[in-house]
Amino acid sequence: MQALGGIQMSAFLAHPQVVGLAGFGPCLVAARYLDRVGRQRPYCKAHIERLRICREKDGFDEAAWRLTDKAICSTREVSLRGLPDRLVVECLYALSSRVDNGFKLRPECLRAPSTTGCAPTR
Repeated sequence: MQALGGIQMSAFLAHPQVVGLAGFGPCLVAARYLDRVGRQRPYCKAHIERLRICREKDGFDEAAWRLTDKAICSTREVSLRGLPDRLVVECLYALSSRVDNGFKLRPECLRAPSTTGCAPTR
């Protein structure tokens, strides 16, 4: 605020030189949902923690893990990120058909049981 002459907060926020900082980009896990936490780290905070645990396993392949690890769960949201396009279309069509036939869908019924998130080694 010193660079703008000590103006009031409301004037500062409305000033044309005040802009938000760019994010660091998306997490590099294929099923990503969140943004990276810094320039040096290619993952979101949750995937950094999952990676730390998975790296302890023998034969861990980080490239395969990036492609196969699950999205981070968010309340009342189901992520189809990382799935092949055709499978996404088939899932959405099936869900739409169920709703058209009077079924109620709850997101918690659509989630797979949680696991450690570590991809199987090859």
